[in-house]
Amino acid sequence: DISIPVAEYIKRHVGDAVPIMAFGGIKDPEFAESILAAGKADIVCLGRQLLADPDWVNKAREGRRIRPCLRCNVCQYEAVAWVRRLACTVNPYLFREKEEPLKPAKRRKRVMVIGGGPAGMMAAIVAARRGHEVTLYEKEKELGGLMVPGCQPPFKSDVREFLEYLKAELAESGAEVKLGVEVTPSMVRSINPDALVIAIGAKPIRLDIKGIEKLKTMTAAEALLRPDSVGNEPVIIGGGTTGCETAVYLANHGKYVTVIEKMVELMPLDEVGYKYTTTVLWDMLKKAGVRAICKGEVLEAKPSSLVIRIGESKPFEIGADIVIFSIGLKTDQQLVDSFKATCAESYVIGDSRSPGRIKDAIHDGDRVGRLI
Repeated sequence: DISIPVAEYIKRHVGDAVPIMAFGGIKDPEFAESILAAGKADIVCLGRQLLADPDWVNKAREGRRIRPCLRCNVCQYEAVAWVRRLACTVNPYLFREKEEPLKPAKRRKRVMVIGGGPAGMMAAIVAARRGHEVTLYEKEKELGGLMVPGCQPPFKSDVREFLEYLKAELAESGAEVKLGVEVTPSMVRSINPDALVIAIGAKPIRLDIKGIEKLKTMTAAEALLRPDSVGNEPVIIGGGTTGCETAVYLANHGKYVTVIEKMVELMPLDEVGYKYTTTVLWDMLKKAGVRAICKGEVLEAKPSSLVIRIGESKPFEIGADIVIFSIGLKTDQQLVDSFKATCAESYVIGDSRSPGRIKDAIHDGDRVGRLI
């Protein structure tokens, strides 16, 4: 963080005359200790990390696992933009500290969780720690859901750290995890659990563009997982946060990326919430050489190009060898309903209930884990 060299510079010039404090996204106790040991500062300050885990100091002293801050600025967004109570993406117990100690279940149940994304993992962790017999099923070979592609860019390392935290918590909870198993309604009926948690996520939305079959297409998640399979001239349709992060990642892999957004600007405030995120991403887009077309509409796809129109202007063509969709998610309500019909006590959480952000998934999983 840039504040550490600044603290070191000041410390070097003022010596012990004035206590110098270092701050700025400090999360790891070993890193904090290294700052003090190297004489770069006299005091280390924690801000957002103490919202993520108020017990940071005790856990650091005792060597326990610390709930890591995502540095996502949701806390600042809630307090500043919405002028309401602070909230934390990773800590559903903020301002609910007395509720954090889990109450044992009145009756031990066999709980089946379908889906190993953040919502499913959190529900499984909480339910298992309350004494239920929990089995989590994930169709992929890895836990994490959309957090897996989401943490591929190096600048999203905080997400990867939180994912590893959830995996460790899940392993410690006593819940059984079965990877590479795609659950069907008939399978649920045969297992016959006492409670069913449906956390199957949502499907990426794709546009029905004239001639789109002439071009290779994929989703932003697929592009993040397999950047080498993306062509040299990818066009990303959707200039929200995910689309822009994908654009930067691909551009840093040597691709000439174009982002097309139907709104008047990329990452509108009502989606990102806090303008700091937008400002940082805009700077990254410029440095990576990403081309952005706002108020843009794709009219037609050709074998090596797209026909675009900006507002009411005359259509024109841009080069494209692949189209990447990043225009949001849609719940598969039919599949959700088919699972709900298999168990009298069913809960729908996360993107299965309503597509949202990591915060929504974590808080939803915690809520349902306590209800069972």
